[in-house]
Amino acid sequence: MKTVLMLMLMVLTLPARADEGQRVKPKNVPPHVFEEQKVSGDMPHLPDAVKAAAGSGELVWMGKVCAGVDGEIAQVSVVSGIPGADDAITTALRGWRLRPQEIPICTLVRFVFTVRRPKQP
Repeated sequence: MKTVLMLMLMVLTLPARADEGQRVKPKNVPPHVFEEQKVSGDMPHLPDAVKAAAGSGELVWMGKVCAGVDGEIAQVSVVSGIPGADDAITTALRGWRLRPQEIPICTLVRFVFTVRRPKQP
């Protein structure tokens, strides 16, 4: 009887796995860990209109990106945006695919876009 009770107790205390249909809180990981899991997807680019309006200098975009257990991007949240570029950047990020994960993962991403004014002839 003690053996059966012990086994039941162990089963009840196991952590819920993401593939059992239960909602599992995503794990925050450093950007390099997230990048190592990436298998496809293009880097975001600034729309031409944003580049033209910016003149020259650096534009910084930050966001939180979360991937589900299937490796698909489940959420992109803008933390610090670039007016006129947020939609293009979030669309590119939603196209990323990661390796399948044991649990959902999230990270903060930061992109620095350098804009240079074209040289006048």
